[in-house]
Amino acid sequence: MLARFILSRKYGTSIAISANSQIAQYARLGQIEKARRVFDQMHDKNIVSWNSMVRGHFQGNQPGEARRLFDKMQERNIVSWNGLISGYVKNGMISEARKVFDSMPEMNIVSWTSMVRGYVQEGRILEADSLFWEMPEKNVVSRTMMLGGLI
Repeated sequence: MLARFILSRKYGTSIAISANSQIAQYARLGQIEKARRVFDQMHDKNIVSWNSMVRGHFQGNQPGEARRLFDKMQERNIVSWNGLISGYVKNGMISEARKVFDSMPEMNIVSWTSMVRGYVQEGRILEADSLFWEMPEKNVVSRTMMLGGLI
């Protein structure tokens, strides 16, 4: 019922939060077409809308569509870039994740840890180790990720 109400209205900033919640909910349920319909009907998309839909395409095993949507984003932040890396890693596309990582305008500990995690998950421990030691800062999560790969 709520979905019909949202879809029947023109999206403005006042209901963008509801639309973003719907996008995320549909994506979590694997209903990517419904999530995309909500997204496409929004007039005032914000960065949360874009990031949610990119993530949804990755969750729906549609990395190509996720990248196409990312490339259309007029505004990106570190969350957008990290989401792209994480999406590729979760889809077993570590080479694509590395290309994104290498092209990022700025990186944070999440960016670095996501790449290390990707290498560990793929069994590429030497690359994970090398990248880990290049990290400008490390935290409990990154150290645990690396330790888990070595055990």
